[in-house]
Amino acid sequence: ITVIENTFGFKQELPLVMGDNVIGRRNKDTDGVDVPIITSDPSMGRKHCIINVKEDKEGKLVYTLRDFPSLTGTFLCNVLVGKKEQIRIEEGAIVTIGATTFILHEPGGEKE
Repeated sequence: ITVIENTFGFKQELPLVMGDNVIGRRNKDTDGVDVPIITSDPSMGRKHCIINVKEDKEGKLVYTLRDFPSLTGTFLCNVLVGKKEQIRIEEGAIVTIGATTFILHEPGGEKE
């Protein structure tokens, strides 16, 4: 994922792995977060959302997004993800957690 600039930080490139990737605010006490975003954004939870990565039968990567659950919610293209909802996302998906936005980039999927 690419965390784009916001009022609290700077652009960050963070890798995802197969399985569940817990995404949240980096903190010295943050355990269990696979993708820690360096930010001072107080509206982003330490464990805010999860992106699951798996392969389908053809070997293509499939990404699903769900809220952890968080206090401020997880948004996909400015639409709130339901508390128990899992949404399939693809290259270029724009996700907002707190006041921070990131974009999903699949390996080899970025367009020049």
